Amino acid sequence: MCIRVKYKDSLFVEQITDSGFIVISFQHLSPKFAKDIILSIVSQINNRIRADDIAQANSAINYLSEQLIETKNTSIREG
Repeated sequence: MCIRVKYKDSLFVEQITDSGFIVISFQHLSPKFAKDIILSIVSQINNRIRADDIAQANSAINYLSEQLIETKNTSIREG
């Protein structure tokens, strides 16, 4: 099973639900232009995923830093 999106008869996006892979294609008279469009889309997707991963990592670091401070304060109070 797969999910397909078609945009103005040029951009095709297909997600293969069994594997999770996403297939992107762009049809244009100029193969170079089609390639540039696909590279731009992939770059933007990668940048977005990278930014989300960084935000998630920073959130985890902040949480762990707060837990470390609490653990140190508890040890001092008990000691």
